[in-house]
Amino acid sequence: MTLLLNSVSEILTQFDVAVLDQYGVLHNGVEAYPNADSALRVLANAGVSMVVVSNSGKRADFNRQRIASRGLTADLITSVVTSGEILWEDFAQETVLSGPGPWKLLSINGAAGDAEAWRAELTSLIFVEEVSEADAVVLMGLPDGDSFDEFTPMLRAAYQRRLPVICSNPDRRSPAPGQFVRSPGNVAAMYEDMGGTVLWYGKPYPRIYEAVRSQFPEVSRDRFLMVGDSVEHDVQGAQGAGFRSLFVRNGIHLSDFEDIPDTEITTVIDSLSTQYEVRPPDYSIAEFG
Repeated sequence: MTLLLNSVSEILTQFDVAVLDQYGVLHNGVEAYPNADSALRVLANAGVSMVVVSNSGKRADFNRQRIASRGLTADLITSVVTSGEILWEDFAQETVLSGPGPWKLLSINGAAGDAEAWRAELTSLIFVEEVSEADAVVLMGLPDGDSFDEFTPMLRAAYQRRLPVICSNPDRRSPAPGQFVRSPGNVAAMYEDMGGTVLWYGKPYPRIYEAVRSQFPEVSRDRFLMVGDSVEHDVQGAQGAGFRSLFVRNGIHLSDFEDIPDTEITTVIDSLSTQYEVRPPDYSIAEFG
């Protein structure tokens, strides 16, 4: 059964490393949640190491700067691990695609220039404009829009050539003030439904959690606490990694908990856990604080 908390300080002695989701825990994409920075200070004062883990197609340094720009004390954070960073490292180690590089990639991004900024000094990658030229499709982000239909022709062309699609942001939707925005995970899932091959990077998949754990080889798995707002990604990923989990209710699942009495909170958590085929999280809190 999930233990409901009022503050993360109630369980400080039970873990050594806090693995913090970025969106939905620290900030909503625009501004920090009211108590997030004070929670970072509580953890730091207790000697807890903090790693921010994010399903962001961008590099780790970019996301550390993003965290600071939202008014959070980024210097308290030990490290930032993003799915985009892990993908970059795997390309640098030549473990993503078979055969020798350079590899030609068709990249889908939220904004112009994102792919080039991500690639940086990786000379083994060449970005192309057409599926017919590509060795793989990389989903890093999506431009603003309401429909996924625009991606269907590209996915069909990729499937005809049996290209792998690499998704460095598995999220299906991302929180934004007063709304959710579409995310690359939906497009990658569309490709899987066609029968295509998707290489997933990020939560809940093991690679990103092992990157976190490798920074603290002396810490046992059950002394890591994953703090996240997604049952599908954060809770499932934590359980797969052997980490404990703290589910934050004011993120992506906020609407599930609005206008319900406190006595029904664990019932809703159990229902969400059943929906995503995971065990209920170890702990839950209304917001990170």
